[in-house]
Amino acid sequence: MRDSTYDSFKDEPPLDTVVKDFVFRIDPPDLLKVLQARLDYIFRYNKQLSATSYHLDNGIEVCIKRDEQIEYFKHLLQAIRNNRWANTIFYCLSDRNTRNGIQLFEDFCKSGHISSDEIFKARTDDGHSNFPSHKLVNALLRKNRRYFNGEKSNFVNLFSSLFSDDFPDPFVRIDILLWLKIRISTEGPNKTKGCFKISNLVKDLQAIGHDATIIFREIELLINHMNSDKE
Repeated sequence: MRDSTYDSFKDEPPLDTVVKDFVFRIDPPDLLKVLQARLDYIFRYNKQLSATSYHLDNGIEVCIKRDEQIEYFKHLLQAIRNNRWANTIFYCLSDRNTRNGIQLFEDFCKSGHISSDEIFKARTDDGHSNFPSHKLVNALLRKNRRYFNGEKSNFVNLFSSLFSDDFPDPFVRIDILLWLKIRISTEGPNKTKGCFKISNLVKDLQAIGHDATIIFREIELLINHMNSDKE
């Protein structure tokens, strides 16, 4: 049973008869430790990783052996662990979901925002060099794109608006989230905290000047973005 379901109905039949000492929760393991274990597993059992190479900005070709490929990924993990900004963003985006975290790390490694020079430096310094904070954040923010794209990024631009609207509204997303934040600890119609009818949200936001059509559109966009992260 989901923790949220139990917490919402624990005082009602039949859950009110459950012996509290027998109720336990399973917390997910630390995400970075899971990724470290996965890399160790790949290194031990995947013998088909072949040597590869890449070119530095000055044209010099650098060869990478099989074990060095795994070491590069470990260096990235260590960089995320040691960098306060990257560590916080990484854990917040994964949201205690190991599957999301693995996909996030995969996108991070393929982003291309960490230059070949930085990769070579990490190799020559035996992993002791630190990747610049702004490059780690760029990899998380932009993924494999040169510039930020609100539809493809891990982040949503909260002040986005469409110029095609009769009256562009850059604050509707902020007000949607503030409305939900205020009620996050309040029980909704189904007695689940933080869950309310969309009609109530639309009515309240209309009262402060937002257009109903835009409100519905932005709610759908936020929901779709959340669901796309979980796929």
